Amino acid sequence: MKGTAHSAAAIALVPRNLHSQSFVSRIIEAFDRASLAPGSIEVEITETAIIQDSRAMHRRLSQLKEAGATIALDDFGDGYTSVRHLTSLPIDRLKVDRSLVSRVGADRAKARIVSAIILMAKDLGLVTVAEGVEDKGTEAFLRQHDCDLVQGFLYSRPVESERVRQTPLAPRNTERSG
Repeated sequence: MKGTAHSAAAIALVPRNLHSQSFVSRIIEAFDRASLAPGSIEVEITETAIIQDSRAMHRRLSQLKEAGATIALDDFGDGYTSVRHLTSLPIDRLKVDRSLVSRVGADRAKARIVSAIILMAKDLGLVTVAEGVEDKGTEAFLRQHDCDLVQGFLYSRPVESERVRQTPLAPRNTERSG
């Protein structure tokens, strides 16, 4: 919405992926082999992934973040996340679930919840992403409430994998300053 930088690609991880140290190591190795720019890959985790073994989850997410990934908590508001997870895990982005965002401009209860989530996320230093934006009224509401990023059918339908493969990712900047 305000031109906040966004990732070139997002990887949605399921809980069993994050419970495997070898899987996380393979992801990090793939980042290095591809020479991706820091922040060009977003790793999305769901609320259900973080409620299982949060200590190991924190360690693995921290490893991914140190490797340059942006960490997003996906589908926030649709599951079981404790607000404690927002401060205890190395999360960069909070993706508000489409069930709350859809037609938010026409539903006062949803409007209050979404505006409170955006405000809370901003106070925690998280980038806010609204999922499921399908109409101009929803977009206007989110713009008015200072949501950082939006995604949904209003902007694009899902893109086939072949088209994604043809889109170049930014190379990693190898120059060091000072």
